[in-house]
Amino acid sequence: RPVTRRRYAVLQLWLAGASDSISDRERTVISLYSYENLKLSEIAEVLGFSESRVCQIHSAAILKMKRNMKEYIEL
Repeated sequence: RPVTRRRYAVLQLWLAGASDSISDRERTVISLYSYENLKLSEIAEVLGFSESRVCQIHSAAILKMKRNMKEYIEL
């Protein structure tokens, strides 16, 4: 189903607020991974966590955001 401009605008607004559902730590990991294009190992080094912990934080953030945007994913 094509996304209309109106739906796209609504989705953009929702995504901007979606990060409110995650912690500061999760937001930092998502930002470094998605916007700064860092690998999980690089994020671990920057934040002083193990790579497996960064992976857990990233996964938890993605799950929270998916839960909160479920109705939009089904569009």
